[in-house]
Order: sequence, then C-alpha cells, then structure tokens
Amino acid sequence: MIVFSSAALAHLEGGQDIPTGNYTVDIGYDAENIVAGKPTVFLISLTEAGEKVVETSSLWVRITNPQQEGVFIAKLYPEPTGAYSFTTYFPQEGDYELAARFTTLTGEVQNKAVLQVGTNGRGTTTTKIVVVAVIVVVLVSLWWRRKLHTLQKRV
Repeated sequence: MIVFSSAALAHLEGGQDIPTGNYTVDIGYDAENIVAGKPTVFLISLTEAGEKVVETSSLWVRITNPQQEGVFIAKLYPEPTGAYSFTTYFPQEGDYELAARFTTLTGEVQNKAVLQVGTNGRGTTTTKIVVVAVIVVVLVSLWWRRKLHTLQKRV
C-alpha cells in the first residue's frame, strides 16, 4: 500500500487554490489542463496556515456545465490524508463551476471555482480521419486531372 501526503498530491499536475476566509480550498487534478471527454481525477482539501490540512467530516461537491446543468454532484468522505478524491469527465469544452462545501468541527466552509475545460489540441480520431480523407480525395483529384490532361494532349 502506498500512502501519499495531501501536500504531495495537493496539485497533482494542475489545479488552483481558492482563498476562503482563513482557509484555502486546494483543488488539484491529474492533468495540467482538463480535457473534454477524458476522465479527470480530482483531489480536494481544505487547508489553513499555508499547508496544514483542516480536519473535516465530509465534502459536498457540485460541478455544473455552462448551461448550469449538474455534471457531478456528490457527498464525499475524507481519505486518511484528509483530502477528498473523485473522478469525473466533462462532456464538452467550456467553463464549468465547481462548488465545494466542507463540514468542519466548527461549522461549514464553502466556495466556488471556475474550471476551464478545453480540447487536447490534437483533435479527435474522427477529425483526423476526415482530414486524411479530404487530403486523399484532393490528391487523387489532382492526379486524375493531370492524367486526363496528358491523355487529351496525345489525342
């Protein structure tokens, strides 16, 4: 069994810190950029005084898409490190809102963050196939025109 401290996993590859009064909501995810259509692993914790993880008993998370529809809604319980993890995916690119509400020993702490979801910049497999098909059609068309032009000169 491998145990990671929440400080070591706090931002994974990407993430953001959201100041909330005396606390910070630390949102980390497993990729530098969140990509539509691909699973994203999140690790969220509540910290104070820099890196000290605050003891919490639960976390409500709600992620909504640009149309304000729920994409992920859950009540989570902490891992032994005090952080919360979950995996979800985003069906389309755009700005999503993540709302987090922690239950602490003294009350609740809540805040919201905007998650920017993009594409991987390389296009989907379908897009690649269409582009290759168009290139092949153009090349065959040019070759065929040249061949016809050559045959017409001989006649």
